[in-house]
Amino acid sequence: MDLHALPSGRVPGGQSKPRVQVAPTLSVPRGQVASGLTHATLPDSTSGAPPSVHGAPRARTVRATHEPEAMSITSSPRQGRNVQPSGPMRAAGPQNASPTAAGTHAPTTGKVPSAHAHRPEASLEASRGHAAVRRTSAEEANGAATHAATGIPSATGRTRSQTGQTGKVSPLKRRRIPRDATEWTAMLAIYLEGKPEFEAALRRLEARGEADFERVEPAVREILAAVRAEGDAAVQRYSERFGRRASHLVVRDYAGAAALARLPAEERAALELAATRVAAFHEHERDLGFRYEQDGIALGVRVLPVARAGVYAPGGKARYPSSVIMSAIPARVAGVPEIILATPLAGDGTDDPTYAAAYLSGVTAVVDAGGAQAIAALAYGTQTVPRVDKIVGPGNLYVACAKRLVFGVVDIDGIAGPSEILVVADDEADPQVIAADLLSQAEHDEAAYPLLVCASDLMASAVRGELERQLGTLPRAAIARAALANGAAFVVPSRDRMGAVADRLAVEHVALHVSDPEEMLGHVRRAGAVFLGPTTPEAMGDYVAGPSHVLPTGGAVRFGSPLGVYDFVTRTSVIRYSAEALARHGRAVCAFARMEGLEAHARAVEARKRNP
Repeated sequence: MDLHALPSGRVPGGQSKPRVQVAPTLSVPRGQVASGLTHATLPDSTSGAPPSVHGAPRARTVRATHEPEAMSITSSPRQGRNVQPSGPMRAAGPQNASPTAAGTHAPTTGKVPSAHAHRPEASLEASRGHAAVRRTSAEEANGAATHAATGIPSATGRTRSQTGQTGKVSPLKRRRIPRDATEWTAMLAIYLEGKPEFEAALRRLEARGEADFERVEPAVREILAAVRAEGDAAVQRYSERFGRRASHLVVRDYAGAAALARLPAEERAALELAATRVAAFHEHERDLGFRYEQDGIALGVRVLPVARAGVYAPGGKARYPSSVIMSAIPARVAGVPEIILATPLAGDGTDDPTYAAAYLSGVTAVVDAGGAQAIAALAYGTQTVPRVDKIVGPGNLYVACAKRLVFGVVDIDGIAGPSEILVVADDEADPQVIAADLLSQAEHDEAAYPLLVCASDLMASAVRGELERQLGTLPRAAIARAALANGAAFVVPSRDRMGAVADRLAVEHVALHVSDPEEMLGHVRRAGAVFLGPTTPEAMGDYVAGPSHVLPTGGAVRFGSPLGVYDFVTRTSVIRYSAEALARHGRAVCAFARMEGLEAHARAVEARKRNP
């Protein structure tokens, strides 16, 4: 859902100590915003409200959602205090008689102002008609007096020296905010370590993998049962209900080569590059097993591919030939003899990229179906769809729920959730590049998680401003705006703490925008894929780098791994004892068996001693 608010700020540039405009964040206590998508009116005329930077105050409406805890809404100085702002905002100029005209407070130190979810400080500079809001040491003293008088707690900032960084933050450049902006998304709330809101937000995001399966499970169970009982007829019935009925449910002799040839040269070259690089990477994952012998005992592991693998690729509104390549090629490298692709096709020329990717990946058959019915067909088999041993690939909530329910009948790669990225940034990073990486995942899905952990609130605020600027020209801006409402920026003082926060979040994609990213990698233990340095955009991993982009989400990297060759093989232990070795170990085995009350185990050993 979109959460709208005014712009978070403009980043002046060209100074050795840049100032960053930070929008104050308003805390909505439980019960003040109704459940679901609601509207709250925030009039500037409320007693004690900050004066308007742009002139006469006016009321405006922001959309918000009710959350279990206090809700953060990014605001501008236009907004009043129906929802009480806790940070100091004062417009510079003759209309302001005193530093405490807004009835607010200031830090008691001369540190860089800070911004976080509930107690932000702001430093705004005038540009192109925008009034200036500046802080001086005298104002800070007056702010301290206001704190003493009102009891409003004071927020303390964090300077770059506190993060172990020195010198200017050169990439923090001036970003212009349009004067006529009226509604902006409430995005990327900023949390300072040491504040109660920091830990609450971190815990909430740690639990993000708890998908709402209860809502869709009854419908999914109905589909699974119907497909298991009726086969093709049920698959086609549900496909027609949710999209289109396939003219041929299963196609083995699909025209993949012709589809590849029909593509524009640039697209064809991109698919071929991706297929070549993905195959080359996954060749390094091949496991041939092992055998060794010692003292009359031969031991080993035999590794064989599964007989048949099912690959699911989303279709419908969006087509992802990259997911076909990233899922099917590891199976091909593993030696799987039959690879079945299930994806809802359009039945026209827009299917060419999918067919071309299938051809390049070694897919042996295409099932023209999607959703839970496709998962059921792969898991149980139908009159025309062969039953597979493993199902891999991402999908929506219905697909994820179906995979969860058929596990045990068939193996699965995992339960895929919304896409997610964590950017780890020091003060030398470029806010423009950071914002671009965050948006690259935010545009996937309204439920995606774009996250940031950085060394200062200067950087967090600069990134937030850059997000606003880039959203203005993004084709999928509505989706990205909704996803950014799920996001958060965590400000911590050191690389060790950055790594600790990253490990608690355990994110699918982790981008290290820091000096010496190889050293920083040693601080991050839990990640699906790590992208080292500012010249390695996450998008490279999505398409052509080589490793599969099918990764654990929702914190599952704590125990999961990227999709690989190892997902498409079975391992068999091989054991052989000589008579002499049996005699040496037989007595210990009989003791174990009788200790556990399993007499027949012991007798099976003793029978061989009597009859060698």
